[in-house]
Amino acid sequence: MRVLIATTDGQDFESYARQFGDLAMEVVKASSGAECLRKLREQCPHVVVLDIDLLWGGEDDVLEQMRVEHDLPSAPVILLAGVHELSRAGRLFVPPVYDLIVKPASPTQLVERIGLFLDPQPRSKPAVVMRR
Repeated sequence: MRVLIATTDGQDFESYARQFGDLAMEVVKASSGAECLRKLREQCPHVVVLDIDLLWGGEDDVLEQMRVEHDLPSAPVILLAGVHELSRAGRLFVPPVYDLIVKPASPTQLVERIGLFLDPQPRSKPAVVMRR
């Protein structure tokens, strides 16, 4: 499985990459919106993890392009947002966004959410996980 992680936080990415690598998941990094869209086209990830603080117009531009550009591969998005960003995240919570994790997200937590997300059993509504 290939996961595209779009974040400007290098430390978070490195900890996610280690955890995912241990589980034989391929991890692709993007540190801006433009790079995220390019890697979405090139890498065709199974899931996109998108930090709400992404640069270049941020997550709004990435999500808008994912919704309107028909040549982009379709990939579900898990949005990462801080507690103070939940109202902003709420307005973004339409496809392709199907899940939200409140930052900081541990690598184990993110792996669990991706696993649940890729479970073939349909969920009645998206889950929001708050870490204390």
